[in-house]
Amino acid sequence: TQRAFAELTHAFDNGWSSTLTVAGMKQDSDTKMLYAIPATAEEAYAYINRTTSKEEQITAEAKLSGPFALFGRQHELTLGANYGRTHHDEVGHYRDSSGNQMVSLADALSGNVVQPPLNYTDDLNTQLFTDRQKSLFAGARFSVVDDLHWIAGARMLSADGDGAGYGSPHDTRVHGKVTPYTGLVYDLTPQWSLYTSWTKIFKPQYLRSTGGGLLLPLEGKSLEVGIKGLVLDERLTLTAAAFKTDQQNVAELTGEIVGGQYLYRGTNLKSRG
Repeated sequence: TQRAFAELTHAFDNGWSSTLTVAGMKQDSDTKMLYAIPATAEEAYAYINRTTSKEEQITAEAKLSGPFALFGRQHELTLGANYGRTHHDEVGHYRDSSGNQMVSLADALSGNVVQPPLNYTDDLNTQLFTDRQKSLFAGARFSVVDDLHWIAGARMLSADGDGAGYGSPHDTRVHGKVTPYTGLVYDLTPQWSLYTSWTKIFKPQYLRSTGGGLLLPLEGKSLEVGIKGLVLDERLTLTAAAFKTDQQNVAELTGEIVGGQYLYRGTNLKSRG
């Protein structure tokens, strides 16, 4: 795995600052695996494969933030954009189309199974796809009164994917999806604050569904209220909070494996705590 990154920051005379970051990753792997599934007390199905893959990722983000005056008060604003791209190329090599053979369970556990020729592959054992994400985001912190601050912002996301994975289309199309968030912070004292926050949730998923394609994006909303404080001369931070989160299309394993890949289904999830 090779990684590289660069970051450029600049501070303007008026209190504003800008940050530009770029990161890249390249990964090459060559893996041999044996999955042993007991068939009887003495024998096992050995699922043997060799997988070679190459993956390249690049991410970039530009951000601008600083103070501004409105209605006689000073506030803070952040603006930005980011971009990400992943290209994945993977091939699985097997003994035959099933990839299975019967072996001694003792040999499998002791590592004495002889590796068969791994010369077979097909579309069900390959992945070749590209994923791209682009987003714009903005957020502001408004000083409503001396001790009360209102935070608000949003992200607009576009995601595209194309190619195929294990014989199924790897297609993603999301454009202009907006996820807002907002919150309030009230300063009880210089050390203690009450806060509440609300946000929508949206995240594309790249897991294989039972329908053969990708799972639908994860969506939902989350609400939190709490208190934060600094004690012992600001050497200790204390936090107490209550939250509830409702999510749709949460990935859940089905237990099925097709083409060496686990299948998932989307389920609804509610969390309270």
